[in-house]
Amino acid sequence: MKIYKKCKLAIAGILCFATGASTLSAFPAFSTICNAEEVQEGTYSEIQESMYDKGTALAMTKDTVYSKTLSAGSLHTFTFTPSYSGLFTVETFGTTDTYGTVSGNQGTIFPSAQDDDSGEGTNFAIGFFQQAGKTTTITVRHYNSTSGTGNYTIQVRDQRAQIYTFNYGSGDIDTTPDSSTPYSWLRSMGYAVGVHENKPASHLNATIASTFKRINSEVVFFSGHGGYGGGSILFMNSSGGYDWMYDTSSYFTSMSNTKVAVWSACNSSLDPDGTGSRVSIAQKSINLGAQSAIGWNTITDIPAAKKWTDQFFLELGNTMTVSAAAASAGSVFLWPWEGSYSGWQVLGNGNTLVSYPNVNPKSAGLSSVPEGMVCTNKEDFDSFISSFDYFTVDLKGLGKRYYKTINGCLTNDFIDVLNDGSYRKTVNSISKDEVIKASSMSLSEPKVNIRDNIMSSDILFNKRVSTKEYTVYMKRNNLVEPIKLIYSDYESSDGIVYQDVICINLNTNKYIDYEDICTVN
Repeated sequence: MKIYKKCKLAIAGILCFATGASTLSAFPAFSTICNAEEVQEGTYSEIQESMYDKGTALAMTKDTVYSKTLSAGSLHTFTFTPSYSGLFTVETFGTTDTYGTVSGNQGTIFPSAQDDDSGEGTNFAIGFFQQAGKTTTITVRHYNSTSGTGNYTIQVRDQRAQIYTFNYGSGDIDTTPDSSTPYSWLRSMGYAVGVHENKPASHLNATIASTFKRINSEVVFFSGHGGYGGGSILFMNSSGGYDWMYDTSSYFTSMSNTKVAVWSACNSSLDPDGTGSRVSIAQKSINLGAQSAIGWNTITDIPAAKKWTDQFFLELGNTMTVSAAAASAGSVFLWPWEGSYSGWQVLGNGNTLVSYPNVNPKSAGLSSVPEGMVCTNKEDFDSFISSFDYFTVDLKGLGKRYYKTINGCLTNDFIDVLNDGSYRKTVNSISKDEVIKASSMSLSEPKVNIRDNIMSSDILFNKRVSTKEYTVYMKRNNLVEPIKLIYSDYESSDGIVYQDVICINLNTNKYIDYEDICTVN
């Protein structure tokens, strides 16, 4: 019985958030959902119609599949009372044209919904939110309510999120901290979240809770290595070695339940051969039915990628669409040459909303001003561009960013002009006097050893693909400092890519941690 196909779900229980708030106002505390995915793996059963009375409402157990037969004019009623609060899906399977309703959902602004064909073929499927101990009532009839007949099966299941992170070994990257913020926000949205560290690619394709595969969860988030040239991401085998997953892998199966797949890896949205015979990892998930996907078409620094995904999932929790959340995440970066400033790509339906059981509105605006920035106005902007030298860069998906410059170099003082007509600026204001003083500085030229290769976790990144250098001026601790940024991209003989960023204060010749100066806040 095939039960892992999903189109758009109908919705019951749209979740209500306080716009721009850090606290999600519609949700109770989720004290028992944290291990829901692991607890429920393998708990699958099927109950035939003869096991219950047709004349009474059937109390459903999550993940159990129930078999029913509709006679002409009949209406079947079910109830579902979860032991923990969360997002759920009820759907039917088979060749019968079913029509379903749900009602009684608590803590939501839309407590009821109905649907005809959002599931497989002519089956209904409805997503809903329900609180622990509260009861949802489900009804099923034939679409032809007077004479339609036929057999069907029905199931209620969790809406799920899967997070994959990796510690590739000493000296190599460790993305295991990347799960913390996405996990918190996904749980707050009501998903049953599985966090998986150092797993092989086969783990993504394993069956959980009836016949659904992890890869076909509503949210999939991978944070790890990507291959040079695209079309591959790196898992780990049981011995701690590398386990590549290519776009051609048999582990890539249906993702038709997936609202968003986030592939936080270098080159994950890059076409590996440019001929169309192979596709990027992000495009592969769209081809397999995911509503939307995120990938990178460049190499990006790991701490920067974490800051991007942290902001992205925060904004999803604040009811942004995938595209709006991605644009907000990109805007937290200071420098336009940073891969996470504009190197991310949204594929598929960018209007997808992940914070609801399922709904796809036409647009969603910014819910908040990023930390380190404040709202401003046109008068402030006009004064800015008339009084200082500036440089303009596209702010992907949002508008334009106007950087104040010193000696032609970008600074961390800028104003964003957004497409909706609003303005915002950084709190790091550099005065005219500070510009004059910084312009007259005599800059040293540091001696930097840019290595042709890097050894990391016994892996030799033996090819330096490119090196790019930039000088910027940053106001830090009330001082304007000239800083040199050196980005070097490396590749191993196995196709693994790695970025090294060197940051040096040109006044003191002291090194600076790039993570401390790559974002607005």
